[in-house]
Amino acid sequence: MQTINRILRVTGCAGTWCGELGKTADLPEIILGVCPVLRFDLRSSDKDKVTGALLPLPPDDVRSDAYCLVLDADYDQETPPKLLVSTDIALLATEDRTYIDARLPNTAIPALIQVLEKQKTVTLHGELAGYSKSNQNAGPADFAIQFELVVRNRVHLPGCAVPPGVVENPDYLTRVQILALIEAMTRPDPGPPGKSAYEVAVAAGFKGTADEWLASLVGKEGKSGKSAYELALSAGFQGTLSDWLTSLRGPAGLTAYDLAVLDGYEGTQEEWLNSLHGRDGQDLHFDATGELEELEVYADEPRGFTFGASVTDAEAKTTKLYIYVKRSDDYNDWCNPTVITYYERYAEIKALAPVEFKAPESGNAEYFSFDLSRYPYATVASVCIDTDEGELTLPYDSALGIRKVIKTKKNQLLIYFGKLCPAYESGRIYLTQFLGVADSGKPTIPAGTMYYGYIPSEVAGEVIRLAGITREMLDDERSSITAADAGALDKTSLGTVPAGALVVVLLPSDSGIKAEKFDGVGGWTQFSENNAAAGTGANGSGFLLGDTPYEIYGEFCLADAEIFVRITNKEQ
Repeated sequence: MQTINRILRVTGCAGTWCGELGKTADLPEIILGVCPVLRFDLRSSDKDKVTGALLPLPPDDVRSDAYCLVLDADYDQETPPKLLVSTDIALLATEDRTYIDARLPNTAIPALIQVLEKQKTVTLHGELAGYSKSNQNAGPADFAIQFELVVRNRVHLPGCAVPPGVVENPDYLTRVQILALIEAMTRPDPGPPGKSAYEVAVAAGFKGTADEWLASLVGKEGKSGKSAYELALSAGFQGTLSDWLTSLRGPAGLTAYDLAVLDGYEGTQEEWLNSLHGRDGQDLHFDATGELEELEVYADEPRGFTFGASVTDAEAKTTKLYIYVKRSDDYNDWCNPTVITYYERYAEIKALAPVEFKAPESGNAEYFSFDLSRYPYATVASVCIDTDEGELTLPYDSALGIRKVIKTKKNQLLIYFGKLCPAYESGRIYLTQFLGVADSGKPTIPAGTMYYGYIPSEVAGEVIRLAGITREMLDDERSSITAADAGALDKTSLGTVPAGALVVVLLPSDSGIKAEKFDGVGGWTQFSENNAAAGTGANGSGFLLGDTPYEIYGEFCLADAEIFVRITNKEQ
């Protein structure tokens, strides 16, 4: 039996189909001619503070003596609904879930078939209501939840049989009989046998037997043709056959190493071969991209899942790419993000006059060269030649245009033309050069804001893990939190931290700094990650404060104590 299990978020009397985190989902579908179980996973609009999942609707909100499920295409009280179920509906409540299971009868009922007609699907209004024993017949409902649901038509619905008056009636043909009749009526009649090729030849005037006609088809043997060597002699070659064969072999070509040496490479052949081996690369891929606040949507993805988000700062003229990778299959267990910052550069772009050239007088120059000393940062944008139709841009890596472009160590630019390059008399090389980029400095990088201090238990409430703190907790006047520009901080006292408080240090993810606590003896150590319970503390875990990525440090304080912290460069 098919069970359709979907989450329905209930707000008052309105129900919305959604996902675990409250994101709106597609409407559920039932199909004609089945008896499915429609399981309503009822949720409230409240969310779990740690996981962000919707909390279950309190069972008492939907507890009744009897239930009724109705589907209809309108709200007309005078017409009967398309589907009404008042039996086999039950409340199933567990410690962390509130379900209502409704076992539907065969959905191939005339009312649903009529509303669908020949449509693929139709959306109906749904209502789930509960009644006490005293109100089952005509009294008010204890509750009512309205929603929408899709009914899907069937490609073939068993039961739509051939009318009885047609079965075994010789006046009607079956599908198989109709196909056989069409094939018989469209099959062409065979024509008379055609004449053989010999009979056609006789009718055309040939006189003789069939053997004589076959013999006439064989032509006279032709004269032997000249060999390639004899053709070469006829064309003016002077020498023996051995001389001619030798002439067919061209000189040995240069090796790739020889070409590299001609291009300026200095070193042995073995050194050159080793220089060709680069490091093994690894493609960067994203399984999902979006805004930073969308990170929690992918909190339950498997280990290795990669999420990317970018944040642009118009004032600082920077764009930061944040790359998060799931460290394990555990919920919301992300590695610290990799942050790549792109800076907007200001540079003057100067257009360079094209380099004019003429066709070589010999007509067979392999390449064209010119000095680039005046334009050390120039590169070739395109190579064009003048034709009757106008300026033609030559293709690259082609015998029809430019085979290759080489810039030597001595700032000579060599442009090699292909052997099939069209004839030309003149042409030009367009260059591009971006001036000023090398001289422009990086824009000032905003330092960002760091936070350190503690959140007392009366503010944290039931939250005992650093991962569960919020901006409201940091801003609460009862919390002892200091905000400062991100940077190094010498040994600093947080004061006497009360038992049950959360010691917190938040550092911007791309600041390159870390936090430690004083060990009470003379050294520095990491924060305890498992005080009171596993995972209560952290030492640089990823944390999203609003839309800004941070690394969080700290621990759950077991007893009243004065705690000292310091912030240093990660390389120390």
